[in-house]
Amino acid sequence: AVVSTQSGHYGRGVALLWLAFQVFKAVRLWYHRLLYSAIPSPPMDNFFQGHFPSMTAAKERDEFLDLFKGWCDKYGQSIVVHTSGKALFFTAEPIMFKTMSTEIIKFQKMKQLPSRNL
Repeated sequence: AVVSTQSGHYGRGVALLWLAFQVFKAVRLWYHRLLYSAIPSPPMDNFFQGHFPSMTAAKERDEFLDLFKGWCDKYGQSIVVHTSGKALFFTAEPIMFKTMSTEIIKFQKMKQLPSRNL
């Protein structure tokens, strides 16, 4: 009887492809966080989810704004918060709010907002 080994190679190929994808995701997250490393940030809960578990728990306890106030008090008025694959920039600086409120009129006249990537 001849036994086919095709299915074994297929399973290994899928596993290797999955592993390569996970390594790619990890390298992409590391590079993404390296880009924003100059901006203060609280320590992340874990590498893949970033600050998302803390933010979710604070939201469930209705302490979301208290969490950000605590982070701004401890790490500075402008911080970056990482979720899975995204960097969110938060600020409590009055000059930034003033600039945003006076400059937003210019954006309303445009058909499309310019890119706001950091």
